[in-house]
Amino acid sequence: MNRQLKTQILQIIEGLPEKQLQSLLEYLQQLEKESNEQLELEQALLEKIFAEDAGLLKRLAQ
Repeated sequence: MNRQLKTQILQIIEGLPEKQLQSLLEYLQQLEKESNEQLELEQALLEKIFAEDAGLLKRLAQ
């Protein structure tokens, strides 16, 4: 990630009131969880596609 971008994000976080930090943390954790779930879903779909394509290629080769 771009160092300047990280610096800007940290500056914003440091300027937030204490009471908003917990909400921000929860939001970031949810975002991270959703990103991980999306990646897992995409991986599973790719594996399914490759498995189906392998069967199709095998049939076409015969």
